[in-house]
Amino acid sequence: MFARELTVEQRLDKNIVAIMGKDRYVSMTQILMIGKKEVKDGVSTAYTDGKNEVYGREFHEQLTDPEFRFVILHENYHKAFRQITVWHHLWLIDAKLTNMAADYVINIIIVDENKDDKFAVMPKGGLYDERFRGMDVQQVFDILYKEQESCGEGGSGGDEPPREGEEGDFRDDHDWTAGRTVEEEEDLKVQIHEALQSGVLLASKTGSGGNRTVEELAKPRVDWRQVMKDFAVDTMAGSDYTTYRRPNRRHYGEGYYLPSGMTDVVGEMVSAPDMSGSIGTREQGVFLGETESLCKLVKPSKLHVMYWDTQVCQHEQYDPDQMDTFTSETTPKGGGGTDARCIPEFITAKNLNPQCVIVLTDGHVWSWGNWTCPVLWVVVDNESAEPPIGKVVHVRSGDMR
Repeated sequence: MFARELTVEQRLDKNIVAIMGKDRYVSMTQILMIGKKEVKDGVSTAYTDGKNEVYGREFHEQLTDPEFRFVILHENYHKAFRQITVWHHLWLIDAKLTNMAADYVINIIIVDENKDDKFAVMPKGGLYDERFRGMDVQQVFDILYKEQESCGEGGSGGDEPPREGEEGDFRDDHDWTAGRTVEEEEDLKVQIHEALQSGVLLASKTGSGGNRTVEELAKPRVDWRQVMKDFAVDTMAGSDYTTYRRPNRRHYGEGYYLPSGMTDVVGEMVSAPDMSGSIGTREQGVFLGETESLCKLVKPSKLHVMYWDTQVCQHEQYDPDQMDTFTSETTPKGGGGTDARCIPEFITAKNLNPQCVIVLTDGHVWSWGNWTCPVLWVVVDNESAEPPIGKVVHVRSGDMR
């Protein structure tokens, strides 16, 4: 009865404080402090633009405190994952399905975190489906989009505004058109990352036990594009002669200023995307786009593109004058299992001698293979994968855009 006598604004403040005081959400404290929080009439449920939060008065008047806390956590996880920015390109394809996909991902996390003590309880009508466990927004969106197409329905398009749930249902809105500049988005990105790191530090100091989701988000992310670039430059550099105009970076840390090897003849390069079906077409496209950029930088004498699953299903060769546009000409093929040893075996069988190979994969492979040339593994959404040979860079599918 007492809770019902408080205004929605007061209950909002009260439940935010309760979340901050909960051991497993101490690390969310700084995220909760980002942006404005408003209660408005005429808003069916709640929404965020990735920074600010708006809560519908009528909807929240009907919620219990555990349900209210669920909505607050839901909006702030949208912020912590930066979903409004990261998945904006999906919203342009289908606004409704992108909203749904983002909610499915968030709700599974919050339900799991509160399954024992029911500190936060999902309101009636919230989107929850066990088949989406462990997926990101892109993966859920792809499934929903295929199901929609199979029903004979087209995409809603980016011009249609996201719709909130029916009365009494919890399907929050997302403001994908916040109108922030590129600089403002970058500032917000930094602010969110710093808030996550500060939250993890606070949790460690208070002995709260932390929060696995927040800890994962707070981890520094390696720029996988830069790793690819450095790998290609280092391995494609020859040694026909030396020059001090480009010092050898490998010896900087030792205090030596030594020349790097230079060559007028650069060898061949292999780009090998995993076609087993576990890597999405968007990730493959981004990877090949980066390969095209690398070709402009290192200028290999020939580019080999090898699409593979348990075997090399498609082998394409491009000369220097074709490398600037190969992504518009390439024809991906494959779709079976995942056995990376087929790549070095194919290279040997064809008597190829590449200076470097860059492989895109999810890391769930039967065998990594035996290699006689430098190889870089770009592993998507599988941080446990540690190839026994070559270099590896781990990347989240959400960062490949």
